[in-house]
Amino acid sequence: MTAQMGPDELGRANEIVELVLKINRKYPHVFLPGLLEDYIDGIKTSVIRRKYNIRNYEDFSYLASKLKFVGHRSTGKGTESRNANLSNDKWEQRYMLIHAQCDRFHRQISGLLNYNILRSFLVHAILEAQFIEYKEAENAVRETYARLKSIPLLEDDSIRESFEEYIQKDLRTKLNDITGELVKECNVARTGADISVPEEYPNITQTLHGLIGQEKSGITYRRLLTSIWAKFPLLAMVFGLDILNSALDDLEAKDGIVRKRPFSGGSPTSDQLFTHDNYIRMMEKVRTEKVLSGKTAFFGRNITPDQFIMELESLERGDLDDLDDQITRIAGLVLADSASLQSPKEYARGFDFVVDLTEYTFRPEHLDMMKNLDFEATAKIFHCKVMIDEEVTEDVISDLKRAVPAEEQGVVFTCRTVSREIAELTRQDRIIQVIGEAGIRNWCEITPIIPCRRLSVARIMYGDSSGSTVLVKSLNYESGLAVVEMPDGKEAAFPIGCMKEVDLRLPDGEDYEAANAIYFGLVRTLYSMSEDDFEDGMRTEPVAIHDTFENLQRKIHPELYEGVHPPINTEKKPSGISYVQFENVYASLGPGMGGPPECTCGKSMNETYYHTLCSHLVSGVIHYCLDGLGWDVIFKRIESTTIQLAGLRSLNMKRSIQAVYDTLGIEDREILLEYLQLRAEA
Repeated sequence: MTAQMGPDELGRANEIVELVLKINRKYPHVFLPGLLEDYIDGIKTSVIRRKYNIRNYEDFSYLASKLKFVGHRSTGKGTESRNANLSNDKWEQRYMLIHAQCDRFHRQISGLLNYNILRSFLVHAILEAQFIEYKEAENAVRETYARLKSIPLLEDDSIRESFEEYIQKDLRTKLNDITGELVKECNVARTGADISVPEEYPNITQTLHGLIGQEKSGITYRRLLTSIWAKFPLLAMVFGLDILNSALDDLEAKDGIVRKRPFSGGSPTSDQLFTHDNYIRMMEKVRTEKVLSGKTAFFGRNITPDQFIMELESLERGDLDDLDDQITRIAGLVLADSASLQSPKEYARGFDFVVDLTEYTFRPEHLDMMKNLDFEATAKIFHCKVMIDEEVTEDVISDLKRAVPAEEQGVVFTCRTVSREIAELTRQDRIIQVIGEAGIRNWCEITPIIPCRRLSVARIMYGDSSGSTVLVKSLNYESGLAVVEMPDGKEAAFPIGCMKEVDLRLPDGEDYEAANAIYFGLVRTLYSMSEDDFEDGMRTEPVAIHDTFENLQRKIHPELYEGVHPPINTEKKPSGISYVQFENVYASLGPGMGGPPECTCGKSMNETYYHTLCSHLVSGVIHYCLDGLGWDVIFKRIESTTIQLAGLRSLNMKRSIQAVYDTLGIEDREILLEYLQLRAEA
């Protein structure tokens, strides 16, 4: 078939084949034809992840990027979502290309998925029994399949029927091939007639405790998965996470670890895990830093009621997952005004999260708002349910009322119109009350600062890391801590309230995750090029930014412009350069430079520092880029600055090589030149 293809068609076919192989190496249960249709149909992210065993939202985003679907995806609206997604011309073209090639190679793609499913069932059987006799492998796999056939992936009739047909023929041969792979790549032992797991696998619980203890500020469930899979690769091949969860539950039950969950009953992806000693030290450090800093304000990000409602309606309802969704936004609004930012573990059936008001005192603004909304808060524990796009009916109220424990109350958040009958029903005993769109808007007006968004870039406002710029990975409202990525790629934990989201001036509808990733990429570049000056640069505030050299001179030497005498420096500079002024020096950058950014502190021209940026250039780049009037300008500045920094990196490499060359003798110089030539040809 491929022999009849033209060059363009062959190129497209090769692209999709390589895409399938790349995806299946990392996500063995992803079926590309099915994923493509589910994505375009607007199936909710949490449903897609469960079906294809995609462990976290970052992995889902990675897959979307590989499919080259960039931008907002309509979800949860059936045919309307499909039509909306395909109305994007680029999405439609990409969809048609992948769809056509998946049809062309459907048999091969299905065969790869079936092989991976069969391998997973064999691994399940081996892990559960510790060893199986090879002659019993077929029976063991069939028994495991019969027990686990209700997994989400096999609820898809076409996938289940394809797999059942696959195992009807040459099953022993297929299991023999899989066993050979497991022996070679995962240290599975095949001794005589037995297949057994490696000796270290029974010590998973002990290994987990050791990995958690290594992280003084805690470790997220997501990162723990990555670490444990590196040590026990068989665990990455099974369906679900029951084996790992069982070991963690055992550790928690025996007080071996402290586990903090973002929400009760949700996905564990963003759970934070500590040893007891590390948790106590971490909480004491948080309290001490806040007291010493004198900071009592909650930072986060500013938001208007209109903006909050617009964002809320554009998000998925969510599944208490690591996805930024309606539940996390409402929780952030409710909890932003609480000093502790904590929610209890226990929650009533049917609710999404719980707020503990035991040590909270309402502000006068809250009391006025509740009076205007005819809302009464008589309990200390509030169970919250988010129904932004759903109708609140009498049956919903009745079910929730039965679930609320005695002496506690419940509240439903919705943007749908609440009927007069429902409003009257909730006033009868106030066990369940409803806050509609008007109430949510009022809440925003008195709480205009809410927590940073997940996958946004934020600045640490107090503590030992004050001034640091980080990428927010997850928010945990039980611990009150956010897990972030530092510019060096490491994870750290900070109080949610100490982070201020960087304002990239994004227009409505702009993909904030992609924009923040672009900006944080610039921050990482600055970190890699600045070494010890990076933190100082991120904390340094410029005096001013000037758009012409004359304006800079007027600021530095105002006395020369007050009389008739011309300024001392009459040097002419090309347009398009910005001058970031500091106390005694200034940095020059911008597309008009025609070369790399410069600083008059001289460090960038000192051969001792050829490989690094000074603190002024770090600060100058950040403030120059963020000085743009809107995201379009900010993006262009990031783009041009990134090119300039790449040029500077190349120039510094040449300078460093030249400096080394100048110190060598003739023979050593020839060796260096020969080495560089070989590197260039490689």
